[in-house]
Amino acid sequence: NVYLTIDLNLQQALEEALTKGMERTLAQHAMGVVLDTQTGEVLAMAALPEFNPNEFWKSDYRTLKNPLVSDVYEPGSTFKVVPIAAGINESIFTKDDTFYCPNQFAVGNRVIREAHNHVEKNMTITEILMESLNVGVAQIGLKIGPRLLEKYIYALGFGQTTGIELPGESKGIEVAGEPGATIPAVVGGICLVLAF
Repeated sequence: NVYLTIDLNLQQALEEALTKGMERTLAQHAMGVVLDTQTGEVLAMAALPEFNPNEFWKSDYRTLKNPLVSDVYEPGSTFKVVPIAAGINESIFTKDDTFYCPNQFAVGNRVIREAHNHVEKNMTITEILMESLNVGVAQIGLKIGPRLLEKYIYALGFGQTTGIELPGESKGIEVAGEPGATIPAVVGGICLVLAF
């Protein structure tokens, strides 16, 4: 038996929104997915441009795959929740603990910068997340350490397939965790290298 979780109304709305967005921005590609937050079921999924399955040979070969499951994406600022969740869950800090957040912060031979300057001050974990501060999250990552960060990266499913049962699913980027190695931890579009 085959059981589909696609909601036809949501699917149509998603496709229309993507089409309008492409027209408005003159984008060459657009994609989106709607998930049930309780079950993880896919309610709608679309990638544009589409192809006609009855005449697939007339299409650009790149449109024949589903980029939502086969392509690898850098998570950017959405990754900031990972070190924060790890630190709070492990009782290393609470959402109300503060970190001093300048506009730039040196880590080894790298300098972490904010995308936009802000008033340099002590900020709570909640404020750091609300403001999406690279420097604050970098300090949080250093406080929790690379081993705990790696544990949560894998616990939250990074570097693994989801089991969605669609062809060509990528498992994403794996994190190396051998003693003496370094792991690149993506923190809001910057690469922070933490040494073991």
